[in-house]
Amino acid sequence: SILRVHATDDDFGSHGQVHYFIVSGNTNDDLILDEISGILFVGKSLDRERSNRYELVVMATDTDTLGTTRMSTANVTVTVTDVNDNPPQFVVPFQYATLPDDTARGTTVGNVSAYDLDKGNNSRISFQLTAGNIGNAFTLSQLTSDSVDIVLDSVLNADVQSRYTLQITATDSGNPRLMATATMIVIVGGVNLYAPVFTQSVYTVNITETTDPGVLIAAVNATDADMTGPDSEVEYRI
Repeated sequence: SILRVHATDDDFGSHGQVHYFIVSGNTNDDLILDEISGILFVGKSLDRERSNRYELVVMATDTDTLGTTRMSTANVTVTVTDVNDNPPQFVVPFQYATLPDDTARGTTVGNVSAYDLDKGNNSRISFQLTAGNIGNAFTLSQLTSDSVDIVLDSVLNADVQSRYTLQITATDSGNPRLMATATMIVIVGGVNLYAPVFTQSVYTVNITETTDPGVLIAAVNATDADMTGPDSEVEYRI
């Protein structure tokens, strides 16, 4: 029970029997008032985010043998306090970004925002990088109370690490603490850092003047330290 309302009637016998009713303010019929005892009960599951306050008008009535009813009313205020029943929610739970591997340290890669329908401490959110941050390549920079930037905090190299699947966790400050996760995939694109290098700097070939066109006379070879993609593919020209 929540509370008990009580009214007195100076009449005797059945004329003094009081009955109680909710006249108004009972949103969604969430509350029940026992007609005889005046005890107010919760009739349905309450949700502060749906209705956080009930301004009830309660009526007390009596009835005499002639059917004449006398009544009076009272105001009852019921305030629903918050419990931590809502986890944080990300505005965008999945993001994708591409970076060249010459991206400067300190560059903002993306932003994540979250909100919590609870109130007070139950709605205060903190953010952490909880998975996928290989080599601590990224860090979080608090932008507002419910938003953080994802910032590059190292030198990238697509030949060493070309993909990061970052997990960002938002945790509220309630008891128990509730959390949610978002994912950002970062693809690192290689930059053509290295020039091809011949395996030898000088090639010497002796041929006769009667050598037919199309005859193989030598093979040159070069390598490129860019390990992946078209940046590592070598073409030859005279």
